[in-house]
Amino acid sequence: MDEKVIGKIWDAYNKAAPHLCELFWLKNEISYLIPNTKNLDTFIDALNQKIQEEKTISRKTDLKIFIFYLISK
Repeated sequence: MDEKVIGKIWDAYNKAAPHLCELFWLKNEISYLIPNTKNLDTFIDALNQKIQEEKTISRKTDLKIFIFYLISK
């Protein structure tokens, strides 16, 4: 993934941060996914997959909020 996309991801995280319950968990998930995805589309697909797999409601909600900020930019 190029630096511009990575910057966009972290910018969305910073904007979403005041609305998140599990900041550090999401930061760790993002840090793991960035080097393991090729582009923004596969990154978002991986996040959507995590929403389906996640059992904790607050984490599901945090992922949805983060995706909202990521795609609304």
